[in-house]
Amino acid sequence: MKNKLKITSIITFQILLIIASFLTIAVLESQTSLMGNTINVAGKNRLLASQFMGEVKSEYYVKQPDSNPEKKLEELEENIQFLKQGGLNDGIEIKGITDKRLDDWMLVNEKFLSLKTKYLEFKKEFHSNLSYVDLIPLEIEITEFIWASDILVQELGEDVEKFSNDFVVLEISLLGINVAVHIVLILVIINIYRIEFSTNLKLEKLAAIGELSSRLAHDMRNPLNNINMSIQLLKSKYKDIADEEKFDTIENSLERITHQIKDVMDFVRTREPSLSLWKLNMLLKESLDKVKIPEEIKISLPKEDVLILCDKEQIEIVFINMILNSIESIKEKGWIKIEADESPKLTEIQISDSGSGIPEEYLDKIFDPLITLKERGTGLGLASCKNIINSHGGKISVQNNPTTFTITIPKSRK
Repeated sequence: MKNKLKITSIITFQILLIIASFLTIAVLESQTSLMGNTINVAGKNRLLASQFMGEVKSEYYVKQPDSNPEKKLEELEENIQFLKQGGLNDGIEIKGITDKRLDDWMLVNEKFLSLKTKYLEFKKEFHSNLSYVDLIPLEIEITEFIWASDILVQELGEDVEKFSNDFVVLEISLLGINVAVHIVLILVIINIYRIEFSTNLKLEKLAAIGELSSRLAHDMRNPLNNINMSIQLLKSKYKDIADEEKFDTIENSLERITHQIKDVMDFVRTREPSLSLWKLNMLLKESLDKVKIPEEIKISLPKEDVLILCDKEQIEIVFINMILNSIESIKEKGWIKIEADESPKLTEIQISDSGSGIPEEYLDKIFDPLITLKERGTGLGLASCKNIINSHGGKISVQNNPTTFTITIPKSRK
């Protein structure tokens, strides 16, 4: 479920990123188009100014009756105002002059007003016998107006060029981010499949080991019982001290083998716990009765008894494993302290000892199957404990200084 959520989150992020990228590019392309239109409108001033001067010459010098300089002057003024205000005109849409280029536009407008004033003066003064010399003042005004318009066009062109360069950088960045997210998604999926494959392979191996171990354990129980009974008979018959030491060695070996078989059987057994409310101290005492505790190790039980909702047989397996682990960790003289606390919803049990502790590199692996710090351990004891606690809907964790196992079990099951 966690892996599915991770993949879904990355895919959702990638889809949103792609949509955002397309929308951003579309908006910026539209912005570029509008800026291009603005340059075209600004460049139109030069054309209209030239046409205006042509109309003046046609009317006052060539004397063509259909000439109309005033109309061209009006078109030029409208184009200048459209350039500032923006909007839609003759199918062309522009945003209008920004504050950054307002001074340049004002220079164009100023030159236009000067041109318009000069033309009105020219119109009043000249009616006939016009020469090219008389047109020079008006030509000068036209030249200055075109100069101002060209400056505006150049500045707007530089803005478009900078915007286009930034746009290209943004496109490359968005492409890089999309590719990076895609690569991350592929790597996450590959890693998930690798982990799943490794986990499934490990589970298959554990299942095969469990099945084989279960059969071997079942077949070994009767011979081990027979050997144990024979040892007891031989001990009663032979009272020599040297013989007793040999019999004790055999008994200890049998006990170790029996314990390892029990670890295997506890791990491979899978059944739902049969839950009932029990007093914790009673369960602990019954568990301690089944363990051989050295005289040099002192065990303290919780001062206040609490209730625990559990399967009695399964939870005793957990306590026995915990206590045996503590005894083996202490080795000689030390203590094991068991504390408990409860709330309306949970029972918490802490088992700590004065042992040598768990190496830091094993803290997060100690509950994995086949992980053991014992020379003769199976690596299944703590794994069995975790399975049992999980089946109770609880949690088990460990920390050092001192080594403390914390078990939490709910008091109710949904």
